[in-house]
Amino acid sequence: MTKILAERAAEKRDAGEVLIREADALAAESSNKRMWAYGGPIGRPGDQREVRLARDQVLALQGTA
Repeated sequence: MTKILAERAAEKRDAGEVLIREADALAAESSNKRMWAYGGPIGRPGDQREVRLARDQVLALQGTA
């Protein structure tokens, strides 16, 4: 009897791990879609300086700076 219970426990554990992997994949896909909907990845902190400089250049060309 204990062998049967141990086998069932292992099966349930394996099924749970599959569900966790599926949930992680869905969460990652959702996060990626949200990120791209708001303009894409931000990048490293040093990249933000380049983004601000580029934005300031565009605004200066538009005469709105």
